[in-house]
Amino acid sequence: MDQDQRTLELLERIEKANRKQVFYARLQFVCTIVAALCCSLLLFAGIRILPELQATTAQAETVLHNLETVTTELAKADIGGMVADVDALVSTSQVGVEQAMAKINDIDFDSLNDAIKDLSDVIEPIAKFFNSFKFK
Repeated sequence: MDQDQRTLELLERIEKANRKQVFYARLQFVCTIVAALCCSLLLFAGIRILPELQATTAQAETVLHNLETVTTELAKADIGGMVADVDALVSTSQVGVEQAMAKINDIDFDSLNDAIKDLSDVIEPIAKFFNSFKFK
C-alpha cells in the first residue's frame, strides 16, 4: 500500500502542476490578446498621425530655410553703419530745425503786420476802381 500511496501523492502533485500550467496558459493568452490590442491601437494612431507629422516636418523645413535666409541677410547687413547713418541724419535734422527756429524767431511780426496793412490800403482803391466796371 505504500506504493499506492506514493503513486496517489505523485498524481496529486501532477494534477496541481497541470492546474497551475492551465492557469498560466490562460493568463498568457489574456496578456497576448491585450498586447495585440495595444499594438493595433498604436499602429492605428501612427497611421493617423503620420500625415500630420509629415506636414509639420515640411513646415519646420520651410521655417528653418527662412531662418537661414534671414540670418544670412543680417550677416550681410552693416547694422553699425546703418545706426551711424541714422544718428548722423538725426544730428543734421536737429541742426536744420534749430536754424529754422532761429529764423522764425528773427521775424518781426509787428513790421510784417504793418506791411500787410499798407499793402491792403494800396490795393483797396485799385479793387474799387475795377469793381466799378463789373464785367458780366
